[in-house]
Amino acid sequence: MRQVKNIEEQIQDLRQTADAGMHDRILGHLQNVLRQRQTRPTVVQPAIRALLGEHPVTKLAALVAILAALAVFGTSLSPSRSVYAGVVKALQQVNAVHISGWTTQVSPTHTVIGDEPYPSQRYEVEIWEWFTAQGEYRLYDRQGPILLWDNGNRRHEYHADKDRLYVSTARNGGRPYAARFRSMTENLESLQKRGIRITDLGVRAIEGRPAKGLKTERGDRHYDLWIDTETNLPLEANAWSFRDGQWRQDMHRAIRYDPAIPASIASYLPPAAKDVHYSSDIDPRYEKWNQRLLRIAAYYAEHPLPEGMDLLPCDSNDGPLARCYAPGRLPGITERTGHWVMPLRWTLGAFLQNEFRPAGLLRVPEDIAAMPLNHDLIIKNEHTARARIEFVLGRLGLELVETAEPRNVWIAHYDGRPLKPWRQVKAPIPNPNHAPLRPGMAVSTSCPTTIRELFEGFVFYQNQSLTADQILIVDETGLPSEPAGPPDYRGAAASEQPYWGGKESIEIAKRWFQEQFGITFTEETRPGTVHIVRRHR
Repeated sequence: MRQVKNIEEQIQDLRQTADAGMHDRILGHLQNVLRQRQTRPTVVQPAIRALLGEHPVTKLAALVAILAALAVFGTSLSPSRSVYAGVVKALQQVNAVHISGWTTQVSPTHTVIGDEPYPSQRYEVEIWEWFTAQGEYRLYDRQGPILLWDNGNRRHEYHADKDRLYVSTARNGGRPYAARFRSMTENLESLQKRGIRITDLGVRAIEGRPAKGLKTERGDRHYDLWIDTETNLPLEANAWSFRDGQWRQDMHRAIRYDPAIPASIASYLPPAAKDVHYSSDIDPRYEKWNQRLLRIAAYYAEHPLPEGMDLLPCDSNDGPLARCYAPGRLPGITERTGHWVMPLRWTLGAFLQNEFRPAGLLRVPEDIAAMPLNHDLIIKNEHTARARIEFVLGRLGLELVETAEPRNVWIAHYDGRPLKPWRQVKAPIPNPNHAPLRPGMAVSTSCPTTIRELFEGFVFYQNQSLTADQILIVDETGLPSEPAGPPDYRGAAASEQPYWGGKESIEIAKRWFQEQFGITFTEETRPGTVHIVRRHR
């Protein structure tokens, strides 16, 4: 009975309340890897998943400690140091946790732009988290079609409905799980007095164990947590939200400790998915590039870093490194100084076409455009694309000058018709198998694209010759031009960017813009500025 009294006293201490602003910042941090929603989050599952994947070793302290402060689940964090600390202390004796139940919200860590959010419905949940006899961390977390498997070395996230697998380095990093959780404890302790109500739910038996309940409430959310009165370990958690005039349950979790791990779970292997994505630090295609970054970092260990930019010849001429175009971080340098590496491959013309904006205003003689590049540009984020261009040209004995010339311009007009949902607007010719491009074929798919970006894509492909004498577009449609970002992708007009290379694309593009958006063009000749690359004089 003494333990029951202890829990009751701890619950009385929960009469303190949390500041709403602090609550929102904490909740935002816990869910920063998840798809944002217009309504407030309703379940604990995303927060648990986000924390479980990042920290390795205290015998699962964070998992249940987050449950222990179930206020985290979407309303508020409990300020009670005693309850929180009691749960964390109890978990030091735990070696494995099994959670079963369901949730109405599935939020994968990884998505492809344009993926539809999973509908709100009941999804089965099964989570096993444990340490092996050798102290190695393991996590098996299945929530509906999303399965997360962390074997202590690699982290796999499999989307069964899409047969898609993401593989990355395990997030444990050898750091004790408790270190992270102590940081969370500090945040919990900092909460002050407003916005949350705590209710004592009494004692009930859960599988023969006496459990003390508490309910946290704020607005249209409430959460129930049941804690074993003898062990201080949470046994059950439930989340509710008020919708359509009634309370609806969003989540149920039953929590058990130190069960035998099923052989099928302990020996789990990710499936051979048809669509596999690797993080750049382990992708085999980037291994030579990662080694190159280490050599550059070693070079700057013996030489001063540039005050501005630097251009280094690459020491490899074949294989994945020569083809690499992904930006790279310099180990031990990027996080300290902000310097990073932009690989310059292929030709000078390709570099200039991708860097120079606005497209269509750059003229590069053929012999200069064909100059091969196999260099690494050392830069910082503060260096603009124009600054990068001028630096590279300068190092190659070239310069950029301006002249005024008349240009053929398309003026874009919009007839005011309602636009289709952006996901329904596709390129004239689909390209599901990434076939060689031809006019009107999709270049990118499932990518929310604005009208402005569609125009820029047309001008980009029409001006691939870098002669600065092809079509330009002046946008007078009045349609949104800001980049379309999550969660609602406001301003997006299409889900695919078509390829518009060559003269034969022009009529296809005109017809597509009119049919899909009610956009037509009138042609004019207007004065304009042309930027010319030439040898330094």
